[in-house]
Amino acid sequence: MKKATILILGVVIVFWGNLTAQTTIFFDSFEDGEIDTTYWKPIPGPTFGIIEVILDPTAPDGFFSLRMGKTSDSGGNNTNDLQLHLDLSGHEQVALEFWISDYSDENGPFDEIRFSDDGGVNFEKVLQLYPDDWNNPWGKLPPLDVDFLAESVGLSLTNQFVISFRQFDDHDFINNGGAVDGIAFDAFHVYDPQTNYASLPYSNGFESQSLDNTSEWSFPAIPVPGTTEIERIRPGGLVEVFEDASAPEGNFALGLGRRNDGNSTTNAVDIHLDLAGEDQVDLEFWIYDFADEDHLEDGIFFSNDGGVNFKKVSDFFPTRWNNFVWGKLPPFDVDLLATKNGIAFSDSFVIRIQQRDDHDFTNNGGWIDGLGFDEIKIGNPNIVYVDSFPFFDDFESSQFRKMWRWGNPFYPDSTARDGELRIGGLVDISQSNPHEGFFHARVGRRNDGESTTNALDLHLNLSRASEVLLNFWIADAADESGPSDGIWLSNDGGLSFTQIYSFDPSNWANFTYQEVEINVSDSAATHNIVLTEQCIIRFQQNGVHDFINNGGWVDGFWIDDVSIDAVVGIDGGNELSSIPVQFTLSQNYPNPFNPSTTIEFALPSAQSVSLKVYNALGQEVVALLSNQRMPAGLHKAVFEARDLPSGVYYYRITAGEFKEAKKMLLTR
Repeated sequence: MKKATILILGVVIVFWGNLTAQTTIFFDSFEDGEIDTTYWKPIPGPTFGIIEVILDPTAPDGFFSLRMGKTSDSGGNNTNDLQLHLDLSGHEQVALEFWISDYSDENGPFDEIRFSDDGGVNFEKVLQLYPDDWNNPWGKLPPLDVDFLAESVGLSLTNQFVISFRQFDDHDFINNGGAVDGIAFDAFHVYDPQTNYASLPYSNGFESQSLDNTSEWSFPAIPVPGTTEIERIRPGGLVEVFEDASAPEGNFALGLGRRNDGNSTTNAVDIHLDLAGEDQVDLEFWIYDFADEDHLEDGIFFSNDGGVNFKKVSDFFPTRWNNFVWGKLPPFDVDLLATKNGIAFSDSFVIRIQQRDDHDFTNNGGWIDGLGFDEIKIGNPNIVYVDSFPFFDDFESSQFRKMWRWGNPFYPDSTARDGELRIGGLVDISQSNPHEGFFHARVGRRNDGESTTNALDLHLNLSRASEVLLNFWIADAADESGPSDGIWLSNDGGLSFTQIYSFDPSNWANFTYQEVEINVSDSAATHNIVLTEQCIIRFQQNGVHDFINNGGWVDGFWIDDVSIDAVVGIDGGNELSSIPVQFTLSQNYPNPFNPSTTIEFALPSAQSVSLKVYNALGQEVVALLSNQRMPAGLHKAVFEARDLPSGVYYYRITAGEFKEAKKMLLTR
C-alpha cells in the first residue's frame, strides 16, 4: 500500500489507498520494464505513434510507467490504441482503476475508452476523455463500473473481453516551444469490487484505513445525466481515507477533494444499502470543512435502483460553516427525505455524498478546499411516541432515550426565524451544569462561529390526552433573545410546526435555572392545533457562541427535569386508564387559580394515600384524601378555595414511602 503525505496547516495528513475486500482479476504496474503481450496489445498509430514502458521516477506505483504519444511533432494527428484482453466470463461485478498523467494533451475525438466482447472485432465507446482540462501530474479517475458500462452498450462480460485505451494528438513528449502531448498510465487494476448492499445498522469510522464493500468511490457522471457533468470528472479528484489525529473517533477519516490544485472537480462516495422493509432510517456523520465553497453539486443524493438514477435530497453550504473544525449536522431523516422526493425504499438503495471544488487540502497562499467525513452511521432510530403519562426525564441515563431526537429546524418545516443550519450546532447530554443530579440536555454550539439555530424534539402521542402540561427547568449561558427561541408544537410528526411559547433569555438571570410550565392543551387550542398521536414538542435555540466563556462571549441553553402531565382516557371517577411507572405529584393547574384548581398524581401500585393542603404558616387547611386506599393509575383531586384568602398554599402527598410537596398561588 502506497501512501502520500500532505501538509495541512502544520498537521501532517497521510492519505491511504482505498483497500477493500475485493478479488483482483488483473493488475499491472509495468515493473518488468516491458509490455506483457499475454494481456496487452499495443497498436501505435501510423504517424510516428508510440506506446512504450519507460523508467519513471514519478511513477505512482514502483519505478516504471507506460506512455502513449508520438516520437515526433511531424505528420499531424495520430491515434494510439492500447488494448487489454481479459477473460471476464463468470464475473458479475467488475471495476477498473488506473493512474493517469497527461503531457498537456488536448481533447481529441479519439481520446476515449472502448469495450469489446468479441476479442476486438467490434468496439463500443463507453467513455470520452477530456485531458485538456486535467492537471499534468499523476492522478486517478473514479473506478469505472465495467459491468454496467458494458451492459449499457449491449455487451456481455465474456472470455474475449477487450478494454481499449485510445489517445489522439499531434505532438511528441518533448516540450518544444510549449507544444507537447501524450498520456501516461500506471497500475492498471481490474477487480471484482464485491459490492454489498448492507442491512441496518451500518457504520464506518474508517479505522480499517479504507472504504469497505458497502461504500465506494463513485463515478458521479455515469450513467448520464448523473449528479455532475462528465467534464468535472478529473484525475485530480480524490476520495480516500486519511490519517487525522483530530478525528472525532479514532485516527482516520474520509476525505473528498483534490490531490492537487487544478480545475473544479466533483467527487462522490456511494453507500449501498438494503432498505427494503425499513420505515425509519437516520443518517448521521461528522464533517470537516477545508474552507470549501458552495457548489450546486455539493450535498446528498438518493437512488433506489442501484445508482442508475439519482435525486438530490439535501444541499451542503460549506461557505456558511466553520473552517478546519469537526462538527455535525442534525441527523438526516432518510425516510422523510425519500418520501418527500418520491423515492421508495428498496434492496438496492444508494446514498451518495458529494463535493466539488478546485483546490487540494494543502493551504497554498490561502487556497484550500475539500470535505472530511468520519463516523458515518445509518440506522433505525426507533423513535417512540410517549403515550403513558406522567412522563419525566432528568437525562440521568447520560444519553437521549428513544422519544428524543436532535431536530432539524430547517426541514421539512423551517422553524428557524434567524440563523442557519451549520456544522457547529450542538444538541447533546452533558454534565457541565445540571439542575439536579449529574446530567442535563444542552442546545447551542460546539464552537464559536455564526448564527446557528438548534432544536431538541420530544415525541408524544397525545391523541387521548387532555390537560397536557409541560414542565421543565432551563438555564441560559448569557443567550440573547431571538425569534427562533422557544417551544414549538407539531401534530403531524414534524411536517409542520407552530410556535406556542417564546423564550426571552436576554431578560433571564444568566447561568441560573428557572422553572417553566406550559399548558400545551390550551396553547394548542389557541392555535387551532388538534393533539394527535404524532405530536412533537420542540425546544429551540439560536446563538453564535459556544458554552465556553471566551472574552465574555457565550451562548446556549441547558434543559433539565422535563415532565409531561396529562389526563389520558378517563375511565370514570377520578381514575385514569394509564398505569404509570413511577410515583409523581404534578403541579396543580391552573396556577395561579381562583377559586379552584386540579391536583394530579400517579401511583405505580395500589397505595393508601393522604393529600393535604397547608397555608403559608404550615397549618392544615383541608385534607383532600386521608389515608384512602387507591389503585394504581393516574388520579386527580379538585381543591376548592372559595372561602380562603389570597396567598401561597402548599399541598403534600403521602403514598407509602413516597412523599412530596408543591406550592400553589390563590389570587382574588
